[in-house]
Amino acid sequence: DVIEEIRKFYRQYYYASNMTLVVVGAYPLDELEAKVLECFSDVPALPRESSPLQMVVKNEGTFERVVESPIKAFGFPFDSSSMGRLYRIVPVRDKHSLTITWQLPPQTDWMSKPADYIAHLLGHESKGSILSALRTKAWVTGCHAGIGSGGYENASS
Repeated sequence: DVIEEIRKFYRQYYYASNMTLVVVGAYPLDELEAKVLECFSDVPALPRESSPLQMVVKNEGTFERVVESPIKAFGFPFDSSSMGRLYRIVPVRDKHSLTITWQLPPQTDWMSKPADYIAHLLGHESKGSILSALRTKAWVTGCHAGIGSGGYENASS
């Protein structure tokens, strides 16, 4: 039963200890706190049901806090045999597109975000950027670069 599986996942993983909340606003602290309590006080502190996948938290309450996912032990989501392929497709309209995806290990250096930095360099549109140089040669009209959030940990796409 799909609905029951979704509810089970919710009961196992949707709880405050699995979350981090950041609030920024141009309101008095008392107002912000009241709004946070109003919106999030119903979120349980601990799971309502035990889970086979427990997060490991190190250095709790510090800026060096590290959360290790048990999913990390499973390795990369894509087997190397499924990578390194080129697909040539005849378009139904006059549009050309190239997608390049790199599979990166989990990005645990949250303070410097190296993958976000590279995505910024690739996707930046100002004069002197990679995109600007490629546009000058009429090789591209646009570029999208970023970190995918739908994959393993903070996989990159």
